[in-house]
Amino acid sequence: MAHEGSFVGERGQTDYWVTIEKNDSGTMKVYDVVAGSNTFVVWDTADQDDYDITPAEASPGKYTFTFPADIAVGDYEVTIRRGSKADADETAGVTHGDSVHWDGTELTRNTTSANMRGTDDANTTTPPTVGEVRTEMETDGGKLDHLHEMTEDDGGVRRLTENALEEAPSGTGGDATAANQTTIIGYTALAKKILANKAVQNKLTGVITYYDDDDITPLLTITPTDDGSLITRTPS
Repeated sequence: MAHEGSFVGERGQTDYWVTIEKNDSGTMKVYDVVAGSNTFVVWDTADQDDYDITPAEASPGKYTFTFPADIAVGDYEVTIRRGSKADADETAGVTHGDSVHWDGTELTRNTTSANMRGTDDANTTTPPTVGEVRTEMETDGGKLDHLHEMTEDDGGVRRLTENALEEAPSGTGGDATAANQTTIIGYTALAKKILANKAVQNKLTGVITYYDDDDITPLLTITPTDDGSLITRTPS
């Protein structure tokens, strides 16, 4: 139907109600269903039962309502409400709404520049362009400007300037170079083998030999010396 409105809501509910409002020379007025004849009045909490249109659930979660044919051609706000209507004011139970245009026979969503209900007095100024935002962000003395001044171009990438680093800690750091790390890893692996693999001591010379995983390749030999009070093991 051309004058049928619809909205999506929670399934199986019977407490939805619809009101139709318009901006009458700066004053929002609501359609009086009981009075009919294109009657719009200032909302009165004592007469809230005169304003509601009861929708029907046409399919699960889809509700429809009939837009009164006696309403004059124009732009209107359709407000979907839910809950009690007792002493309800114009803000009661609002779930959502939309701006519509009624041409006397057909109801369509309003595509004019009129504000939707809920956006009255909204900011309608033109938003800034990307260039304007960038200019504002890079204003001299701004935080981004300070960060930019701390860096310089280095072959297509940014690096901190000498001036930015002048308060940085001095020195060249530790000596954990790749070569030194390789050496450390090698000694660690050797120590693990010495502890885990076979060791043989010659009874005649006292020399102790530590072997690799194959039990053949010597990794380390230690020659004990006995001076009567101490036994010293010297690796070789």
